[in-house]
Amino acid sequence: MTELVPPESFARDLAEIIDKAIDNAVDPLKSKIKALDGHITRLMLLSAKVAELQDRPELRYAGTWADHKDFAPGSLVSHQGGLWYCHERTKDRPGQSKNYQLVVKSGRSPT
Repeated sequence: MTELVPPESFARDLAEIIDKAIDNAVDPLKSKIKALDGHITRLMLLSAKVAELQDRPELRYAGTWADHKDFAPGSLVSHQGGLWYCHERTKDRPGQSKNYQLVVKSGRSPT
């Protein structure tokens, strides 16, 4: 005659079997999730870097300074033989405004 297993023992044995089956199914997913977390972190850092680069003013030569022109950040402006970088939108004259920085000073041509 077959001996009956007490319900508490059966439930405990069944719970262990189910726990092991769940662990076997979930463990490979845990390593994949960890790898994906690393990729997500790198993507977020790259996304922040791209946004930072896109926020930088675009360098472009804007010609010779003239009092009627409005120069945008990133403009390279010629004035009195020098080349000036414009930091802030302005109509100010290079050399007389904090909105410009001298990039190349005028000098003599090599002979």
